[in-house]
Amino acid sequence: MRLTDLMPEWVNSAGGNAFRRFSDSHSHVDYGEGQEWADPPFSSEDVTAAHGILFLCPTCFKKNGGPVGTESVLVWFASRPVPPEAKPTPRWGAAGSGFSDLSLSPSINVAEGHWHGFITNGEIK
Repeated sequence: MRLTDLMPEWVNSAGGNAFRRFSDSHSHVDYGEGQEWADPPFSSEDVTAAHGILFLCPTCFKKNGGPVGTESVLVWFASRPVPPEAKPTPRWGAAGSGFSDLSLSPSINVAEGHWHGFITNGEIK
């Protein structure tokens, strides 16, 4: 399974535990008129402008046969302006230029009964 299969979105911290999404070609969010969203970077695939990533839980996606009823996973990147109190922790190292080649470390452990694994070069492991 690829990260791009899980409808990823870049997110930016809005302070505390709040975050703002910015839309891109893979987005599963429809921003209607008047809805608040972060200023998009020059390229919506530019990981350097993002504070983190939001994507569908791979375990639930498989179990549900798609996005309906599937929870999202939020990961904050290390060395980005995310408040220390923002959950989840730890902060993950991010390498790559976009969704298709993103690698995160350490492993992501969502919760018991959900996904625990890696994203390496855009592949869910």
